Amino acid sequence: MQELSAKILKSVRENLVVVFLGLFLIIDIFSLSAITYRGSDALLNISGQSASSVNTERAVQPLVSKSIPKISEIKGPRIDDEAAMIVVEEALSAQAQAKVCFSLPVEIWVFLLIAFLALLIFNLTYHFGQAMKIQWGWELALTILPLVAWYALDECRTFVWFPLHIIEMGVIIYALYLYFFEKKFAGEKEQTESLFERS
Repeated sequence: MQELSAKILKSVRENLVVVFLGLFLIIDIFSLSAITYRGSDALLNISGQSASSVNTERAVQPLVSKSIPKISEIKGPRIDDEAAMIVVEEALSAQAQAKVCFSLPVEIWVFLLIAFLALLIFNLTYHFGQAMKIQWGWELALTILPLVAWYALDECRTFVWFPLHIIEMGVIIYALYLYFFEKKFAGEKEQTESLFERS
């Protein structure tokens, strides 16, 4: 049993990039299910409104016609109907504005994603040649920080793609780092073994 677990562990270490790319595929599947779960409004939503605010606007429209009080049985345009309609529309628009949640513009989220990628790549490649052990502490902090920022600053959860792309890109970059670190470590090990054989 121990031999089998040792073989599996060795296989996972040798194919670490494949394991991380499998995790990347799982994250993409979850992101697609999250978009499908939010409904067709999320797919057709280009303006940046949340799906819940679009649904509340649709739900408010039938309430306007039901909530207009009937003053008399006279049909046709009257001043009372127009005045009542304006008052009801103002009340409903004030109620809809009170439910609006805060979210940063999409440009800021794209900038934060690019900044995260640049910092992660810089941090992993700085002194890569002299590194003797795998770095992970600052990289984990760099990954958690934008996720916390998204959770705090996107109250509407409009930009769900942001945390998914942070995790996705972080996994890909870190998998490449581990792959090249393992290659570097294996190359150094072969060089030291060849030096011992010569002497």
